[in-house]
Amino acid sequence: MQQQLDRYWDYLRIERQVSPHTLNNYQRQLRAVVEILQEKQLNTWQQVTPSVVRLILAESKRHGLQEKSLALRLSAMRQFLVFSFDTVN
Repeated sequence: MQQQLDRYWDYLRIERQVSPHTLNNYQRQLRAVVEILQEKQLNTWQQVTPSVVRLILAESKRHGLQEKSLALRLSAMRQFLVFSFDTVN
């Protein structure tokens, strides 16, 4: 999982040239996602289905994440998964 994230960080930093603030936000959100996935014993990105995304959002909300932060977490996941799919296929 970490190797794919590292490639994504490089993509955001080099190709997309996102600001350090944006990169930090995405890193924080996706690290939290990885933590939830590992708690649920899901260890590959291929295991992330729509129902798993709903589970991640529910867990995040249960831990007190507000709506704007949930939207950021969902956006970060979506963009990362699209990147991962595009680079694999």
